[in-house]
Amino acid sequence: MKVGVPTEIKTDEYRVALTPAGARELVEHGHEVYIQAGAGVGSTIPDREYEAQGAQILPDAKAVFDEAELVLGVKEPQPEEVELLRPRHTLFTYLHLAPDPLLTKGLGETGATCIAYETVVDALGRLPLLAPMSEVAGKIATQAGAFFLERPLGGRGVLLGGVPGVASATVMIIGGGVVGQNAAFIAIGMEADVFVFDRNIDRLRELDVAFGGRASTVYSSTLAIEEMLPRTDLVIGAVLIHGARAPYVIKRSQLRLMKERRARRRLDRPGRMLRDLAPDNALRPDLRGGRGHPLLRRQHAGRGAGHLDLRPHQRHAPLRPGPCGPRRSRGDRARAGVEVGRQRRRRQGHASGRGGGRRPSICAG
Repeated sequence: MKVGVPTEIKTDEYRVALTPAGARELVEHGHEVYIQAGAGVGSTIPDREYEAQGAQILPDAKAVFDEAELVLGVKEPQPEEVELLRPRHTLFTYLHLAPDPLLTKGLGETGATCIAYETVVDALGRLPLLAPMSEVAGKIATQAGAFFLERPLGGRGVLLGGVPGVASATVMIIGGGVVGQNAAFIAIGMEADVFVFDRNIDRLRELDVAFGGRASTVYSSTLAIEEMLPRTDLVIGAVLIHGARAPYVIKRSQLRLMKERRARRRLDRPGRMLRDLAPDNALRPDLRGGRGHPLLRRQHAGRGAGHLDLRPHQRHAPLRPGPCGPRRSRGDRARAGVEVGRQRRRRQGHASGRGGGRRPSICAG
């Protein structure tokens, strides 16, 4: 069989579908391997390492698709890649088609056989190809969440593990699967106060044993989530339904609980962090509807909420005082930019003793 590996072109995707070790195994079993030039650069694998294992380097994606019968990828194909698919092709990659009807229709029209990594199950009903990605996502979620809780990143300046005399931060993980378990392991290692929510009692029992009592397991009911949100510093959404779109666990109205003030408990803590790891919740929420919305995506729990899903060029969006509002027109953004300059000069004057001003929130609309 002829196996092709094109370079991943989705924004901020640096992985490659096949390592030199994998290429060696395929070649030794009589297959031909074609790698697009530079496909492994994002993973620090130069072309010469593939060539040393018997793979052939081709100049572009079209050349790879023209030669290959089996096309290996990491993320779902982009529109220009869909156009290169033919009925003779078998595409093997992560697809996450549930929230993307246009991609589903486009792939169907090509006539190619498309197999999604995330739907492959073993004899025990597990997801062996999705599991390692979920492990990585879970570990990174807590690590990145802790980073964005730092004050310079818009957080409220809290360490997950606290310090002697200062309480640990509270981490709420919704979903006790592979992602949630690995997110909890890292949060426990950072000495945070961890709560894992799930609807499967047997799974909660397994997690309780795995954590050795170092984290609390909670049955995921609406009331339990609402009672937890006001005192949570970091929320990680880790809900997955095999082959279907992940449900909306937290509604927009419930997000307001994270900035709720209770006079006796002093729970008003702007700058807390939310992170949703469901790959099929990446759609921009409908701000007009009254239904539930996915965690995190361009949503704020008080001023200064951090965002892990922003591209590098979006991480320094215009600043303006007050809570984040609806998306602004180009003219509004220009006027906001002028206001930013005024605020920056005011802050600089305050630092030098010449004036003062209120620090604006970070709003990435």
